[in-house]
Amino acid sequence: MALALGVPAATSAAPPVGSCPSPFVTRTLDFFENDPPELVASVNKNGDDILCTLDFPTASGKPGGNVIDNTAAGL
Repeated sequence: MALALGVPAATSAAPPVGSCPSPFVTRTLDFFENDPPELVASVNKNGDDILCTLDFPTASGKPGGNVIDNTAAGL
């Protein structure tokens, strides 16, 4: 099978600006009420108080995950 590489078109399947990419989950700031406000503010780059989370298991068994802002896809 041959693979073709190229630049994705502007009409790619990327999520719209302001939404969370799959498999991230959309969360409001209420979800982060137990986290340091300055840490949450540093992720909330566009100031709309919506963040995206992705939980994953860790070797220690403690919760782990990623938190990103719902800015433009790929940024």
